[in-house]
Amino acid sequence: MSSPSCYLGVDVSKDTLVVAGQNRRWQFANTKEGQRKFIVQIKKLSAAGHVVCESTGPYHLPMCLALQEAGIAFTIANAARIYYFGLSEGIIAKNDPIDAALIERFAQSKRPPADPPLCREQLALSESVTHRQQLVEMIKVLRTHRQQVLHAALVTEIDQSILVLEKRLAALDRQLRAKIDAHPLWKAKFERLTQTKGVGFVTALTLLAKMSELGTLNRGQCAALAGLAPYDNDSGKYAGKRTIRGGRQEVRRALYMAALSAATHNPILKTFYQRLRGQKKLFKVAITAVMRKLLLHLNTVLKTLTAPPQTAAS
Repeated sequence: MSSPSCYLGVDVSKDTLVVAGQNRRWQFANTKEGQRKFIVQIKKLSAAGHVVCESTGPYHLPMCLALQEAGIAFTIANAARIYYFGLSEGIIAKNDPIDAALIERFAQSKRPPADPPLCREQLALSESVTHRQQLVEMIKVLRTHRQQVLHAALVTEIDQSILVLEKRLAALDRQLRAKIDAHPLWKAKFERLTQTKGVGFVTALTLLAKMSELGTLNRGQCAALAGLAPYDNDSGKYAGKRTIRGGRQEVRRALYMAALSAATHNPILKTFYQRLRGQKKLFKVAITAVMRKLLLHLNTVLKTLTAPPQTAAS
């Protein structure tokens, strides 16, 4: 029987790690040296340490990777769960020590299991896809600005900037495709995803990078993770409208563009979309239903995928 874990709540910010556990408080710098000191402190505990933190953009990842290398369990908890847990406990005040203590209290109450190991390759792919999205947005901004500019010299300069960004975007796409082709499992998933009409390079790439769990989820988990699960809003005799909420915005955005294409070119989804529109469903309701149906199909497709054998090179 494994020994009980000592849960530590950590409030992570760009510069600091505020830690609560065993009725004590610590603070470390969110740097390599600060993380090293934190790990030394954890190893002094009487029981095996289990760190719980919230997902805070990129700021928690270096700490979690350092904990992983040191063999210390960690859990990256959904910030919304901790927030509502705090409200249920009557905790309204907020600062870093209070937040760390709340995370520890949540961990002691819910006893979350340790997360699976983080994959540096997966993190790098996700960061590259985020950078690609930023390049696309920058190009859009410059094209919009160009339409509003009258000065010819400035138009020329904007055109040059757009050209540079487009070349960088094309180069990044080639790098991403090469990275996928070099990874047997990613390549197999990418090929399986793009076999579905409506799913192209960008959608498949986004799903690989931002929803790596695809193919391991049940229907409810899959829809909820993408923010496409319709939630009830009923009380007594009142029957409210079902609405979607939460989930991963990048995935939902990619699926929206894929659904627009699939509603036109995918025979099954086209029929499904037209049936909903024939029932006087609003466009957003119908296209969201197509997005959800498409995602559930892709999840099922990847469930039947067997991971290819790893070669010595991989």
